[in-house]
Amino acid sequence: MAAKFKFRPVEAKKTESLEAAELLKKDPIYLANLVLKLTEEKQTMNLMLKEINQKLEKLESGSTQQNVSSPVSQNAVKKRMILLPEVDEKILEFIKKNGNKACADEVQKRLNYKGKNAASSRLNRLVSKGLLEKQQVGRKVFFILLE
Repeated sequence: MAAKFKFRPVEAKKTESLEAAELLKKDPIYLANLVLKLTEEKQTMNLMLKEINQKLEKLESGSTQQNVSSPVSQNAVKKRMILLPEVDEKILEFIKKNGNKACADEVQKRLNYKGKNAASSRLNRLVSKGLLEKQQVGRKVFFILLE
């Protein structure tokens, strides 16, 4: 069964808007009623927006509480998900044993590298993966294990 729709011609809409414009010019009570309705709608809309904001704040505070209360930090989850070559794992173990910090010289000596560049590039790769943090102290750059 096909539904029948009645479309109003565009001219009818124009005449209605013209009639409304004429009413506004002639009848100030009509204008006051329109302003009153708009004000009421604005108030209800503001109440709805206020409720939505309160609900959003509850959701945000609930999600931050869950993140804080979880015993496993996000860095620990990232560490578990990253697969590392043996050399990088040895570097991380050395840094843990060395007080959670080391410089490229120390890693070079520990892993018997010929130059500092190899050790430095390995350490920088671990920094880019988010496992270490860089801090410069004087001329040396220390790599600190993130926990």
